Amino acid sequence: MKHTTRGAIATALACTAAACAASTAAAADHPGVTVPLDGVKHSLGLHTPEVTSTLPVPLPGGDFEGPRYVEGKLLPERAVPQIPVGNALPDVQITAPLTDVMGEDSLKSVDLSARGSDVYALTPGATLEAPLGTPGADGTALPPLSLPGGGLHQPLLSAQPAADLGLN
Repeated sequence: MKHTTRGAIATALACTAAACAASTAAAADHPGVTVPLDGVKHSLGLHTPEVTSTLPVPLPGGDFEGPRYVEGKLLPERAVPQIPVGNALPDVQITAPLTDVMGEDSLKSVDLSARGSDVYALTPGATLEAPLGTPGADGTALPPLSLPGGGLHQPLLSAQPAADLGLN
């Protein structure tokens, strides 16, 4: 292979790696979003709430355990591995105007503020067992028969959400 070809391939791989690293870093940010409800306000003449939030981007990663091969079994343990996914619940701010229910101007709005929290999830996984065991060491014996089996690994979801409600 020519040196120019090697250089071109190395440059392409370096650019690809830099783009992947930059896209992951950009996806990790939580962009803020305000829900546009002005159209409802003007068309129906209603007092609409103001809703602002951030958008989380779930990213797979963390402690990943792939299939493990166990001596004496034909199929690996955790044939369908559990995949960890982690991110954060978004910050949410909602301000809803109140109508004059009591006949006084004492209450004007209800405010709801939810703080973001870290979220960790683990997808379900599966383990399968073949109906045959491993053949004998000498290679002449037939593999022993056994009952086929299977099992599911439970999913996991962990978070600590919290919210504050106030009247103004």
